[in-house]
Amino acid sequence: EVKSPRQKERRNGMVCVDFPGARQAQAELQKQGIILDYRPDCGIRVSPHFYNQLSDLEAFLEALTPLV
Repeated sequence: EVKSPRQKERRNGMVCVDFPGARQAQAELQKQGIILDYRPDCGIRVSPHFYNQLSDLEAFLEALTPLV
């Protein structure tokens, strides 16, 4: 479940996704060197910045997929 606002005017620079086992997935992703955090009622919080590259986001999604 995407917890970030869907309305364009309410969105910001972070994306929150939640699913059963999200807290454990966050710990596993951090072991892989992916920087993010877990927040109750939010799930995994990812905040890409201008210094991230597309390959960083692709690596995150590739690592996340088997954990969901």
